[in-house]
Amino acid sequence: MAGQNYGATESEIRAHLGPPDSVVANPIPSLQDALQPDTLVRLYYKTRTFGLYRSALSHRDTLSEVIADTTGAPTGLGINVGSSRQDVMSILGPPRHIERDRTGVEILEYHRPEDGSGVRLFLLNDSVRRIEWRYSVP
Repeated sequence: MAGQNYGATESEIRAHLGPPDSVVANPIPSLQDALQPDTLVRLYYKTRTFGLYRSALSHRDTLSEVIADTTGAPTGLGINVGSSRQDVMSILGPPRHIERDRTGVEILEYHRPEDGSGVRLFLLNDSVRRIEWRYSVP
C-alpha cells in the first residue's frame, strides 16, 4: 500500500497514524445484498486519504484506495508528488494506459496483475500532482 503498510482496516490505520483529520462515510450499493447498503469510509490525513469498503453483511473493512496529493507524502514507489515525468518513466517504465483530460492533466495508469491493484499518476506540466492506488474489493 503506497509503499508503506498502514493496515487494511480503519482500526489498523488509526493504530498506526492516530486519529484522522476527518472521516466521511457514504452508503453505496451492496454487492451482496440489495436491501442493505455497504459503506465507503474515507479517512483524511494531512498527506494521504485512505478509502475503505465496509460490507454491511460481514461488517469488515477492505482497503480500496490510498490517495496522496501532498508534497512529502511517502509512497515507497521511488517517486512522490512533485516528481517529474522523466523520473516516473525511468523508475516505473511505460504505463499501461495514458489519457489527458480537458484541463491538460495527464493520467498515467500502471497495473499489477498479480493482485489486481493499480496506481494512477496525475501529472500537470510534467510534474506529479496526485497519486492514487486502487485495490480490488472482493
